[in-house]
Amino acid sequence: MRLHCGNLRARPMREFLEGQWPRVEALLGQDRLIQVYLDRIEVLT
Repeated sequence: MRLHCGNLRARPMREFLEGQWPRVEALLGQDRLIQVYLDRIEVLT
């Protein structure tokens, strides 16, 4: 998994990940590249 969060402080990054993590976790284990950006999640096969 590749995580793109830009230049964020710890609190905003944690809040972002808490909000997006269920979706990311659901995609894990599918042998895909998952890229998480602040405005989208990309899944590449």
